[in-house]
Amino acid sequence: MTQVYQLKKDPYSSHSQIAQSLIEIAQHQEENMVCTVLDVGCSQGFIGSLLSVDHFSFIGIDNYPAALEKLPPIYTVRIEADIESPDTFERLGSSPDVLVFGDVLEHTRSPEDILKKAIAILKPGGFVIISVPNVANLVIRLNILLGRFDYTEQGILDRTHLRFFTLKSARQLCIRGGMDIKEVKVTPVPLPVLHPWFSMNGPLYFLYVLIAGITRIMKNLLAYQIICVGKKI
Repeated sequence: MTQVYQLKKDPYSSHSQIAQSLIEIAQHQEENMVCTVLDVGCSQGFIGSLLSVDHFSFIGIDNYPAALEKLPPIYTVRIEADIESPDTFERLGSSPDVLVFGDVLEHTRSPEDILKKAIAILKPGGFVIISVPNVANLVIRLNILLGRFDYTEQGILDRTHLRFFTLKSARQLCIRGGMDIKEVKVTPVPLPVLHPWFSMNGPLYFLYVLIAGITRIMKNLLAYQIICVGKKI
């Protein structure tokens, strides 16, 4: 996982939607309980930076020490490890409340095996949130129709991606990995990243909001990323 990624704060981004799901999960815990989150492939802690240290405690795992050094204080435990190593999760010695794979599994050779091993250390009834890019997005389909399948520095066809997912195969990954899916969310194409006019204070933000609404209806065709929220079986 290269360090070219950035925090996406708009409410329709994967970072914001995962953070919102964590807030909803924490609200159902016992009062005054801190929710422990294992953030796998945490990078610079984008998801944790959107949450309150009063309600969450994060464990961050990444194989880039430079990224781990930039983690915000909410990450009370920082672990440098390769998540594809056979015993990475067994050596953690903790049982988190929530497991998060934010745009990570597509970078691995055996995402199903990694998901199974990670879910195994969750507390009984613990929650799992994963996000993966949607290779069936309309833009990718049109490019394939024109005979193009060109890798890029980031995005759906990021050159570091080893696996590709559709809405159906993302669901299958979760089920086979040991999740009981409770909700599937999607993100629209991140227009604010492409041009500031689509950002919250920009003149074309209304268009971004409209596209986000249509994307929720036409998930398989328009989703940029697929977010699955579920519980450990």
